[in-house]
Amino acid sequence: MSLRNKEILEALEQKKQPVLSFEVDNARMSLARYIVERDGLTGQMREAYEQTSETWHDNAAADSINSAAGILAEAAKRAITIMKDSVVFSEEFELEDGVTLGSIISMRYGQSEPENYFFTGVTRELPDELIQQLHDQGHDEFGIFTISSPMGQVLLGKKIGEKIPFQTPRGTTVELTIDEINPLRLPASQKIQN
Repeated sequence: MSLRNKEILEALEQKKQPVLSFEVDNARMSLARYIVERDGLTGQMREAYEQTSETWHDNAAADSINSAAGILAEAAKRAITIMKDSVVFSEEFELEDGVTLGSIISMRYGQSEPENYFFTGVTRELPDELIQQLHDQGHDEFGIFTISSPMGQVLLGKKIGEKIPFQTPRGTTVELTIDEINPLRLPASQKIQN
């Protein structure tokens, strides 16, 4: 196993979350949006109590705002956890690493046609710029899997041509075959500095 993938496994053993640098950036941007949304909810809550003669426990508008604030608080906690409890890895890697964070993987399930996947730390939704970069590299359709997913745990470090037995959530075993592993090619202006 490559040094990079050993470091990823060590991070997991230490209860840290291995992530790509864009994932930390996304968490920071999300937290900033959550703060703005929270401030807006605070103003809406004030208005809800000022415009009603209902008591605190019978105020439907306030209940709705309170519920939205709870959802927002949970999302903020996730963003803070990514920023605080993560080990950041560059999107760039050596092909000798095999499957690793930042890999674009083409693989087959059994005898099926190849499907493309992008391997991330925690993110299941990619920023538009990254999606465009994947499209520019010829990956118009792709799935995403994370290091914490069963698929991510099975594929970490695997090489092109390897056939890997994988048990599906339904309990059946399929054979995965890795056809290609490609790095995400970032424009020079987006290259990550370590």
